[in-house]
Amino acid sequence: MVKVQIIGLNKDRERVVKKLHELGVLHVEDLTKRVPSELLEKGLEVGKPDEKAGEISELLVKVKGFLANLPKVYDEGDIEKRIEIKKSDFENLIPTTSSFLQQVENEVTPLLKRLEELNEEQKRLEEFETNLKKKMKELLSLARKIERRKRLRKRKDEKLKELVSHLRQELQSLLSVIEEKFEERDFDIKKLSKKVKKKLRSLKNEKKKILKELESLARKYSKKLHKIRILLEIEYQRALIVSKFGVTKRLFLVEGWIPAKFYETTVDELKKVAEIEVIKLDIKNKEDVPVMLDNPQPIKEYETTLKLIGLPKYGDFDPTIFLFFTFPIFYGMMLGDWGYGLIILMAGLYFWKKNVWGLGRLSKLIILPAIWSIIFGFLFGEFFGNLGMELFHWKPLWEDRIESITHLLVFTSLIGVAHLSTGLLIGFIQCLKHRENKHAMEKLGVLGILIGGTIYVLIMMGQLPQSLQFVGLGLLGVGIVVTIVATKGLGFLEIFGIGGNVLSYTRLLAIGVASAGTALATNEMAKTFSSMLGTPGILVAIVVGVGFHFINLLLGILSPTIHGLRLHYVEFFGKFFEGGGKEYRPFKMEIKKYKS
Repeated sequence: MVKVQIIGLNKDRERVVKKLHELGVLHVEDLTKRVPSELLEKGLEVGKPDEKAGEISELLVKVKGFLANLPKVYDEGDIEKRIEIKKSDFENLIPTTSSFLQQVENEVTPLLKRLEELNEEQKRLEEFETNLKKKMKELLSLARKIERRKRLRKRKDEKLKELVSHLRQELQSLLSVIEEKFEERDFDIKKLSKKVKKKLRSLKNEKKKILKELESLARKYSKKLHKIRILLEIEYQRALIVSKFGVTKRLFLVEGWIPAKFYETTVDELKKVAEIEVIKLDIKNKEDVPVMLDNPQPIKEYETTLKLIGLPKYGDFDPTIFLFFTFPIFYGMMLGDWGYGLIILMAGLYFWKKNVWGLGRLSKLIILPAIWSIIFGFLFGEFFGNLGMELFHWKPLWEDRIESITHLLVFTSLIGVAHLSTGLLIGFIQCLKHRENKHAMEKLGVLGILIGGTIYVLIMMGQLPQSLQFVGLGLLGVGIVVTIVATKGLGFLEIFGIGGNVLSYTRLLAIGVASAGTALATNEMAKTFSSMLGTPGILVAIVVGVGFHFINLLLGILSPTIHGLRLHYVEFFGKFFEGGGKEYRPFKMEIKKYKS
């Protein structure tokens, strides 16, 4: 990264901002947080947005309001993909947009207002109809009470008088409402109900006509409104970025970071549009330098998973490549069923191609793990558990997980040793780079403990020849001494710590065995139903089998993901990754098609 200061004349500022936005490589620093007081005293102003920002913001609110209120007659994502922005589109944008929006407002606003009035009137009528029915039930109940009292007592009854009086008041109140709303003096509930329903039908018909007119206007204006929204958002970003600049009466100053590979090109392009001075600044604090992860496709897709825990500091190792290579392998090893893997692969490809629920990009991350699940499925001989073995006599190409637990336990532990050793080696190199010699010694010592201890344990298990015992004990002893010296006596704790780290990798086996066991139990349960109940049992077996395999599949997606990431974030990254890097966020246009 190159830290730069760009200085130019205020009359050229708009052209420079547009060019920077088009180039999309400058990470702009906010000078409101960095300008020394002596510069402020000399007349440098900061935090002052472009004068057009307020006007653009108002127009943007109007455009978004129309897009929100007009019926959705097009797929918005599809429209935005096809919109092509040209440099000439920005010429006279504010007056052109104001005129266009006035035309839209003249046609759309009266319809929207009338639609709102009709909705309110419909709501009032529906409420009246509901309340009328409720009131009539209450009056009917009151009339029945009066009837009962008349039959029971012939003499004068104060309670009866009270009920009759109350009934008259209620009737009078109801008649007043009816007369006011419908100019109806005769109390005929059926006639009144028909009148309400007729009025509601009339309102709904009028609403349909208005909605058709709005749909027609949406087809006429939506595409242009979407394009204007994008143009205004771009202009608003440009107007707002100026608030991070420093400004004097004649000059403007912008400070930021440019990736070294883009520096020369950026300076050349800027000098084509304005007379500017670009000054390279010394980097005083590496923690201020923004981090740009520069990985090729498809490794770049896995940067998302790294950003969940933060970015490496500037100059530190970027571990995205390990998330790309080792995470899918760990996932595949844990799931290890090519039936499940095939379903996940097809679902991932479908979600990616169709961008279902906006998960297109995220779905790419599951494709490689699914492929590795299929590979390990063949190696372990698992197709929905033992279904492949039962139906087609498919055998494992390598090991049966359930029958080879001891062998696979050693294998997964060795994977852990290899993974952790790589992390310690990266940590050692990184410490040397930062001249942190004591930490570098500690990493080297722990590496010696890990490799020496592993060799010794394998000799004890009979997996390596006794002749290597001296090598194992030698590395272990030297590792302990180096670690104790580097950590001032606390090195012995590392023996237990690194042992726990290695054991964490046995989850690669444990999660897989649990999944395989569940699939096996499901198949056995379905087989039992099928044999016990005859023809109906086959249907029950299918329902039970599909249901439990589906649940196991969901667990097979979730559990390996969580544990696979944990092995990277906690065990592996813990050996070298600090995080805390500041993300590189260039000032650029986020649009699909642009012609300068």
